[in-house]
Parts: sequence; C-alpha cells; structure tokens
Amino acid sequence: MRISWLGCLILLVCACGALSAAQVTVPPSNDNTLYESATGSLSDGAGQYFFSGRTSQATGSLRRSLMRFDIAAAVPAGATISSVTLTLHCSSAAGDVEVHSLHRLLTDWGEGTSDAAGAEGQGITATTGDATWLNTFYPSSFWATAGGDFAAASSSDANVDLADAFYSWSSAQMAADVQAWLNQPATNFGWLLQGNESLSGTAKRFDSRESPTVSFRPALTITYVLTTGDMNCDGQVDLADVAPFVSAVLDPAGFSGCDATRADCNFDGFIDGRDVMAFVHFALGL
Repeated sequence: MRISWLGCLILLVCACGALSAAQVTVPPSNDNTLYESATGSLSDGAGQYFFSGRTSQATGSLRRSLMRFDIAAAVPAGATISSVTLTLHCSSAAGDVEVHSLHRLLTDWGEGTSDAAGAEGQGITATTGDATWLNTFYPSSFWATAGGDFAAASSSDANVDLADAFYSWSSAQMAADVQAWLNQPATNFGWLLQGNESLSGTAKRFDSRESPTVSFRPALTITYVLTTGDMNCDGQVDLADVAPFVSAVLDPAGFSGCDATRADCNFDGFIDGRDVMAFVHFALGL
C-alpha cells in the first residue's frame, strides 16, 4: 500500500499523542519574611533564612514566609503537572511539633536587598522593593490586608518538629496551583507559609535561597508529562501541529516553535524521519 506524505502526517496526528514524563527541581526566584510590624518597616529579602509562626516577644511576634518559583522558565508550555513536592530545611525550631500551611498568594510582592544580622529573627529595615507586613513593595505599594493577601484554604500542610531536618509539602492542590501558574504565568505570586499563630514560641526558621549551603535551599520538585506531537504546545495534538512537526524534522536546530523535543515520537533521542514512520507503522498495524 502506498501512502502519501500528507496521509502519513494525518495518521501521525491521530497516533502521536503518547505521554512523555519528566521531572525538574526548581529553586525559588524570590523569598522573604513578613515580620509583624505596625509601621511595616521590617524585612529580610537577602537574608539566608525565613520564618513562620509566632515568636515569644510581647509585640510584633508573627512571622510569615513568602516564596515564589519561576514555573514557566522550568516547565515547557502545554505540559500537564502530575505532582509537586516542596522541600524546606528547618535550621531552628521553637516549641513542639507544629502544622505549617502553604497558602496561594493573591498579590505580587518583592524581595529587596535587606539582610538582617545574626539569627535574623528580628529582621532589619526594609529596602526599596521589599515585601513587609504592610507592603507588597516597600515603601509605596501595600497589601489589601496587613500580613499578606493569600487564599484562606491551605494548598498543603506539613508537621514541622525539630531543627536540622528536611520537611516536605505535597498535594493535589499544590499541583493545581503550579498548573495554573504554568498556564498563566502572570498569576504566579507563589505561596505564603503560615505556622501556628495561636501560641507564642512556635516559630520555625527555614533556610532561604541565599543559604550558603546549597543543599539546604528550598527546592520545588515538579513531575510533568508532555504530549508527544503537540508541537504548538496548546495541550492537544491536531492538524495545527503538522506544519511545526515538519519544520522540526527538517531542521531541529533551527526550529522556532515552542519545543522541538516533542517531535521525537519514537523516543530514540533524535528528531528525524524515523519519528514519522514509527507512528505510521503503529497506526497501520504493520
């Protein structure tokens, strides 16, 4: 039986839709601490720690952590997020085991150059662009609600106990958050980490992205799948993918679309004519 190139390509569109799984670990692009303050003048944007929970001081005792990850730079457009795990290293812990909850942030915020001394628990004077208890970007932009604008429902909870240990957060809602940020990067404001604020002496300290110990820095591990053949990265395989597929096969290095690797339909690590024939033969049962 003779099959035209057009026929082959149409068969390819029907058949080339296998899922290719991948995993990536992403460092934070920003992190900071909100230190409870009536003046909103404290921050620690460049510090090596961030905090959540309540300290034992009489006033200004609440601490909340902010962190954001550049999802769109790490995961190909059109990918489907399968699972997400956030890992933090706790370097100092007060009190007993406490639940720490991740909440999706609803407003953009900043990380300036403020860098508190010592254990960093009291923060330091905020610099331009820092997030503070009152400010999204110090000194002129503000949260709608002091202490941060975030979703009331948590995306994930984890028990945090002793210091010098790693703790992880993972849930279907976290995967949904990351999927939304991948699909609409302009809505990616990250998460706020909130500890037990009902009792004093519950604060925990975590290592930030500025930690001198690389292995202690926050890490977001994302598992995702790509639909092989989805050459325009719109989440589906259809006739709109034919032209970019041909372009990728003819010139993988010069491909100007979203992701040339999706043309590797026979998963041999190369993009060439064998990708077409593999799926044509599969579709015809040859």
